[in-house]
Amino acid sequence: MSDKSTNQNILQSIFKIRPGEEMTVGLLFLYYFLLISGNVVISQTVSRALFLSALPKEAIPYRYIGVTFGIMLGGSLYAGIATRYRRDRLIVGSTSMMIVGVLLFRALLETPYANSLLTLGGMYVYFEVVQVLSLIQFWTLASEILNSREAKRLFSLISGGGAMATIIGGAALRGMVVYVAPQNLIFFIALAQVGIIACTMTLGHKYKLVLDELLSKSKTIAQTQSYSFSENMRALKGVPLFGTLTGIIVIMTLVVNIVDYQFDLTLQATFASDASSMAAFLGTFLFWTGIASAIMQFVVASRVMKHFGLLVALLLVPISFALGSSFVLVSSGALWAVTVARASGGVFQHSINAAALNLLYLPIPADLRARAKAIIDGIFKPAIIGVGGVLFLVLGYVQGVTVVPWSLLVFVLIAGWVVIVFRARRQYMSALAKNLQKRRLNLEQEAIDISDETTVEVLASTLQNPDELQRLHALKLIEAVPKVNWDPHVASLLEHPSAEVRLTAVRYLGREGNTDYAQPLMALFHAPEDEVRAAAFLAFCTINGSQAVPYIIPFLKASSATVKGGVVLGLIKYGGLDGVLHAAEHLKQMLESDQPNMRAEGARVLGALQTHNFYEPLIGLSEDKHIEVQTNAIQAAGNLRSPELIPFLVLKLNQRATSLAAVDALVRYGPGIESVLGEAMSDHQQDKNICRRIPEILERIGTPQAAAILLNHLEEPSETIRTSILKALAGLRGAEVNFEVNEETVHQVLDAELRHYYWLFVLNEDLSREGRDELFDDTLKVRLGHSLDRIFFLLALLYP
Repeated sequence: MSDKSTNQNILQSIFKIRPGEEMTVGLLFLYYFLLISGNVVISQTVSRALFLSALPKEAIPYRYIGVTFGIMLGGSLYAGIATRYRRDRLIVGSTSMMIVGVLLFRALLETPYANSLLTLGGMYVYFEVVQVLSLIQFWTLASEILNSREAKRLFSLISGGGAMATIIGGAALRGMVVYVAPQNLIFFIALAQVGIIACTMTLGHKYKLVLDELLSKSKTIAQTQSYSFSENMRALKGVPLFGTLTGIIVIMTLVVNIVDYQFDLTLQATFASDASSMAAFLGTFLFWTGIASAIMQFVVASRVMKHFGLLVALLLVPISFALGSSFVLVSSGALWAVTVARASGGVFQHSINAAALNLLYLPIPADLRARAKAIIDGIFKPAIIGVGGVLFLVLGYVQGVTVVPWSLLVFVLIAGWVVIVFRARRQYMSALAKNLQKRRLNLEQEAIDISDETTVEVLASTLQNPDELQRLHALKLIEAVPKVNWDPHVASLLEHPSAEVRLTAVRYLGREGNTDYAQPLMALFHAPEDEVRAAAFLAFCTINGSQAVPYIIPFLKASSATVKGGVVLGLIKYGGLDGVLHAAEHLKQMLESDQPNMRAEGARVLGALQTHNFYEPLIGLSEDKHIEVQTNAIQAAGNLRSPELIPFLVLKLNQRATSLAAVDALVRYGPGIESVLGEAMSDHQQDKNICRRIPEILERIGTPQAAAILLNHLEEPSETIRTSILKALAGLRGAEVNFEVNEETVHQVLDAELRHYYWLFVLNEDLSREGRDELFDDTLKVRLGHSLDRIFFLLALLYP
């Protein structure tokens, strides 16, 4: 085995990185590492140390108030331009401006205003806004270049770059402040942002076409789906989980900021004006919290969610804050105690708590979920930070209100927090069950890992629901949660009275090596339904491989074509050489049988085997006198994707009874057959029905090459074929397939279509309707309609 393949196997098995993804994952990992190390670790440490060492404690509340206005203003400005520019260009431009701002504040630190509230407070707020916007930009870019399945698989690995940055950055800060003044660490922030620009430009070049398409789509969405705050609140008013989520996040934000305020007061009292020592302490703090957070995120969080569920995951943060605040009370506000309380947020808040909160959004309808997140994270959360700042400002002047008394307020808030968490679990289970009942939940499209105990409990309960449709929906959903062992829940469905439920359960359990369920499947060998029996034979062979052969051979004599097909398929595909020797002759007999249903089933078995060299029998079957046999042969050809079968499938486009199956079969060939279809369209001797069907196939293949072939036939003389071509091109444009059009040619074709429509329109008006033949009248109306369709298809090409 080569070194390259060995490395790919390591990446696949350990990091779940598939071939071709290495560069993308590496760049995103580096991007996130630079973002966290520069815009979070260094910027927070420097701005906090300089602020607290130079200004009195009375100035601290203004920091929180400023952050509220800064985030809201920065977020509003960013939202105004977010859909105007391609994502990578937007990040490069905004990050360049951020660098200018960072260097400007560094320059201000050399002026007489260096220790003013305006300079140090403004720098802290600016760095916070940069941090928030940078994180939004990164995760938006990552979600645009990775689909939902890739995101679910790779986001945890990519986020490891942030954990690594916190650990390495914290350790580096601890050593660097001995040699580098805190204010000079700002240059490292600018350097990290230069690295972010380089990563973004490389990703932008690699995913140019994808980002171009998404920009066009985002502009359309921004124009059609812009909602005001009041509209969003009205839409979310009847969603109980929205209120619960808001309550949890509002209280959590307030608690986090109270503890953070206590941390600031204690740091200031301990280190006074020694910014370097304070920065060194903060570096050590980040180092240890980074390690603890990484362990929590990558080792503990998934296990807690899986074994203890949503409730425990949501309670860990308030319990940890309560424990830390207890230390503060007992120690009278010692630095170690406040540090422990502050670390609670860093360790749990962004790992297990974030995963649990994301899970709470799941039952909220998909069209409202993004709006709910935008309101909570973009409006409520910053507003609460400001409210906290005002509270700190007012109570800061009250005699005796120092570090310790704030812990009493923390306990009161935590009590309310815990009450809401218990309500959240009940609402989550209720809402999730309701979504399952209405069959409007699609776990495959979710980028989060849904294997927690609470969600599993709801899905397992639905699998036992008396309603057949709900059980079938749940069986489909559990395929998106492979980390959970659903087999015990599914096995009980093998005895369900519904044949469809039993059939679905059999197919789910029929996995290689799943020997625990081989015996229950044998009980279905004599099921009353042929489809269930056939599926049971196939599943049994899948599980046991060659060991299944002695048990299955007797059923080769089954009279039912469906059952015999399942037996033959199982033996040939999974029974090894012995299985092939026993079943091959029976497959040949099926293909040559005088019974149409046997021949049809034989064709289906060939398709299921997906062996390219087994194409020859399908040629003869595609001309069978029975349509069912022809259709099965055509479908099998689509599964085999043998090049030798393409000409026969193209001919089948000419028959009304087989054209739909032939279209589907050719589409399954996928990218690579565009040139063959193009040649068929260019053949002047080709039947018009075939030429009319080919554009639909090219549209569904959906590649730029398919569009190029269709563009070469814009001036097709046949109206019917031309309508099909233009409809397919408009469909490709609507699907955001990236291709260039010759606008001059399109305008010429459009002018010709307009003239043709006008001629038809005048003809329709000039010919007297009285006494006009009904068939002629209908034909004229159809031609007018098609002509108008072609005009709009051409306009869609010019103005997407």
